[in-house]
Amino acid sequence: VTDQYLGELFIPDLKIAPGPNPTPTQFLFHPKNETLRDQFLSEYLTGSVFPLKVVGSKDSTSLVELKTAMSLVSLSSTAPGLTPRLNLVTSGTADSNLNTLLGNRQSKTSVNMINPLATDLYITGQETQVTWNGNFFGTISAKYEQIVPANGQASTPALTLQHPSGIEFGLFLTTKFVPT
Repeated sequence: VTDQYLGELFIPDLKIAPGPNPTPTQFLFHPKNETLRDQFLSEYLTGSVFPLKVVGSKDSTSLVELKTAMSLVSLSSTAPGLTPRLNLVTSGTADSNLNTLLGNRQSKTSVNMINPLATDLYITGQETQVTWNGNFFGTISAKYEQIVPANGQASTPALTLQHPSGIEFGLFLTTKFVPT
């Protein structure tokens, strides 16, 4: 999706020179499109870099002489996502049993999440690849609603962890988790 309104960007001391111009800015995020909002936030939290088009407005300045010029401003830029990239899912527990190996290859699991933002984070679902000691352990694909408080943490409700099929995972599970 291109040319969608995301919010207002404030550049207190705009100075333009040839070449890259790293400039501290403040961004008031209030997009009109909910799908775009959710996509942007998800990608921001995972450290993506965003191409931006910044357009001026006559309301950008209180100086009458500059209002027309400011309304003609159009800048291409990029904005970094959250860095360093944080893993919002920090840990989890799964209840595996013999049915996990012989049956539907599913475990009930709960994961712990953090919220590095200064505002509550409203979760509507989760798509997570689960690893344990570097080994692929399964996938969580769940829709649910939960709030993770600002600068806080929370545990999810019970979710379904779908383990991979195939003999390799069965061998991995029995050699790592079944007592001898």
